[in-house]
Amino acid sequence: MKTLEKPEKQSSEAIPSPQENLVQKSTHEEIIEIIENPDIIPPRKFIVREIPGKGRGIIASENINQGEIIETFPLIVLNKNDAEFISSKNSDTLRFYYIHQLKFDRACIMLGYGSIYNHSNTPNADFEYSENEENQSITVRAISDIKAGEEICWNYNFQDGIEDYL
Repeated sequence: MKTLEKPEKQSSEAIPSPQENLVQKSTHEEIIEIIENPDIIPPRKFIVREIPGKGRGIIASENINQGEIIETFPLIVLNKNDAEFISSKNSDTLRFYYIHQLKFDRACIMLGYGSIYNHSNTPNADFEYSENEENQSITVRAISDIKAGEEICWNYNFQDGIEDYL
């Protein structure tokens, strides 16, 4: 009859958690930078609701001050073939999540709530792109004070008359 050997006792020096690794491998300044400037800023001050005549939209759940960051959401940068497919009439659904960054001549899919913000010719928010092409996110910032209950919109800056469709 075979007996099972008692497993060796685990060392009290367990494998550090990712947070412990961060602290062990980063300087204090680097940790503060990560905390104060995250890549993605999740939304805290809005909700998604049906907007009569528009479909879903973003509504402020509390007051938002001019200049305040509303959210920062990630992008997926598309290769040329995917961009051509999505920007064509063949992909009406995916076109709602698509944005073309002219500055970098790249097509992207917006994640987070990016595709739910509605258009307005008198917007109260704007999308900010980083000057760094490696940054694959967009920050939404209030360009005027936004009251709780007000829809948050940005100007899509259409040049091709598609505004009439919206």
